[in-house]
Amino acid sequence: DQRTIVVEKRRPVYIPSAFSPNGDGHNDFLTVFGGNEVQVIKTFRVFNRWGALLFELEEFQPNFESEGWNGTFKDKIAQTGVYIYFAEVEFVDGVKEIYKGTVTLFR
Repeated sequence: DQRTIVVEKRRPVYIPSAFSPNGDGHNDFLTVFGGNEVQVIKTFRVFNRWGALLFELEEFQPNFESEGWNGTFKDKIAQTGVYIYFAEVEFVDGVKEIYKGTVTLFR
């Protein structure tokens, strides 16, 4: 007999699909959330639909909402709409993974 054992490492990372930076204290920032397996967020970038870079943060810890994007660009309020994010996450075992997707900004 032969058996194959596959070990899947849990890499819990969460990036919200929507946020509302309206100053009410709830979901006012977009950031990367993760479990104890996350060592550091190497890069987090947010782009508009034309590919312009609106926000970038490097080498930061997950779960600190106030360090994320506050929904502004060049000190002006970004419009309600869909934006693109890119995140490179490094885990405690040295593995790096890329996360990308869209987020909806509501006002």
